[in-house]
Amino acid sequence: MRLALLFPLFLLACVLTAAQESACEDVVQRALAAVAEQCLGLERDSLCIVSPPVQTDAASLVRARRIATSGYDAVDQNWGAALIRLAANLPQTYAGPGVLALLGGDAQIINEVAADAVMPIGEPLSTAAIADAKLYRLPGIIPEPVGDLRQDDIVLVDAWDSDSGWLRVVSDGAVAWVEADKVQRLQAMDALPRITIGQPYPLRSFSLRTSSLLPECASAEPLVAVQTPDDVPVNLTVNGVDIHIDSMVSFQQKHRGALSLTVHRGAVTTIYGQRIPEGESAIGILSPAENGAASALAWSGSLPASEAEYARGQRAQAAFNLFSRAHGWSEERISRPTGDVYHVVERGESVYSIAREYKASVADIIAANPDIDPRLIFAGNELLIPNAGVGFSATSLDESS
Repeated sequence: MRLALLFPLFLLACVLTAAQESACEDVVQRALAAVAEQCLGLERDSLCIVSPPVQTDAASLVRARRIATSGYDAVDQNWGAALIRLAANLPQTYAGPGVLALLGGDAQIINEVAADAVMPIGEPLSTAAIADAKLYRLPGIIPEPVGDLRQDDIVLVDAWDSDSGWLRVVSDGAVAWVEADKVQRLQAMDALPRITIGQPYPLRSFSLRTSSLLPECASAEPLVAVQTPDDVPVNLTVNGVDIHIDSMVSFQQKHRGALSLTVHRGAVTTIYGQRIPEGESAIGILSPAENGAASALAWSGSLPASEAEYARGQRAQAAFNLFSRAHGWSEERISRPTGDVYHVVERGESVYSIAREYKASVADIIAANPDIDPRLIFAGNELLIPNAGVGFSATSLDESS
């Protein structure tokens, strides 16, 4: 008799739990959708805090100190969310959203860049090429070519690199670098800023905290996600850890001394040179520093992202895409690694550009196609792309492990 009574009660409990989880997930989805609706027109270096049903607070980031969102409230049917749009060190003429940060649930970030330390990016200057030159994605000893500059071409420049040997070129929303001696030198260029790894801009350095309490439903977990432009990598210091972000990542504080980082698109490079590819997660073990900040002692080896981490990235990407769609900007997609694929070479492509497109290893592509000279590939060549989707690298997976 008791069993006969307990079974219906068990079923009722399951039904109630499922209903509660469904209601919780609906609240989270409404909050993320409200980000696109209520943050429309958000300017560079501004933030927009959304707390459903309707409550928006927009402010400049330059003087913002603490930004926080609230966890799931079953009574008021609320789940806090906030969107931050950073100019970072991007040109004023740069098209698109720039750097976006999303907070959700019981999460907060503390801005560690003083307002009077922020280095502004000024209006670009017009100059002319004095010789044919290559345009590169980044300045450096082994830069990646992205285009050509012809003698007498007019270009806009807005910044130097740290050694003043390169100038940043901005044109039609595209960003590249050219050797400084390839363009006409103007006296006004002396006032252009130097783009360095530690150049301060709002939220370039911040600490974050996310609650470790079990949420009402999986989608109500606390969230901090950052999306950077695909063509302009961004350097950030998070909880005292210097990282180089090239696309979209999310963070969670596992406990006071550990920071979890998941790469959903692109890749992250740590200050120690460790590369965390797309679709993988790593743990930064932190230790208090003398000034009260946190510094990384070590990063764990990266492992494939869990289903929960993958789902977190999907939620964040969906919110970013809603915001981008409302402004007419391009949307991004998170996908699982696709394994070995074949690619038919098109005119103008190189092994390097193909590896970037498929988020694969240059060295592994060369090794997998021994009958083709990688320096002389032609339109119509068919290449095997091993391990597509695991993350772009100039070295093989075996060499980097």
